[in-house]
Amino acid sequence: THLTGLRINGTDYSGQIARWFGTAALSAGGTIHASISTTGLVTSTNEYFEFFGTDPGSGKTWYQQVVVTFAGPNL
Repeated sequence: THLTGLRINGTDYSGQIARWFGTAALSAGGTIHASISTTGLVTSTNEYFEFFGTDPGSGKTWYQQVVVTFAGPNL
């Protein structure tokens, strides 16, 4: 499958996919990785990551949302 879109908290970062992950292609059962971080937190916050993709063989599209909780320094 191919990762075709990426949004973080509603902001489109699709143009960064290959740079951040090293590829936009996912083999069957494969994974791609990237580190995520944030700075300046004073309280915990939820960040919303949305991934969009297309299977080139079938043309089917897919979508997955992941919520990541970042903890502030005193939590």
